[in-house]
Amino acid sequence: FAGASQFAAVGMIGQGLSWAAIVPLTALLNARHLLYSASLAPWFRRIPWPRRVAAAQHCAHDDAKWNDVNIMVTRKVT
Repeated sequence: FAGASQFAAVGMIGQGLSWAAIVPLTALLNARHLLYSASLAPWFRRIPWPRRVAAAQHCAHDDAKWNDVNIMVTRKVT
């Protein structure tokens, strides 16, 4: 899910940038997902697999959901 890079790519195409410029720039924009996953890895190791999958699916749709994931993985469900 990388909607931001798709919008950016459309804008760059509209401005006439070459594909040689568009591809690395959109890859760089998508690299933020690597930082998100690296920052959450310590918390994900401590939670059971089904809850880990639910948290990952929850945050895959929107970058703003990463804060919700932090709450999900640190709070105990009763």
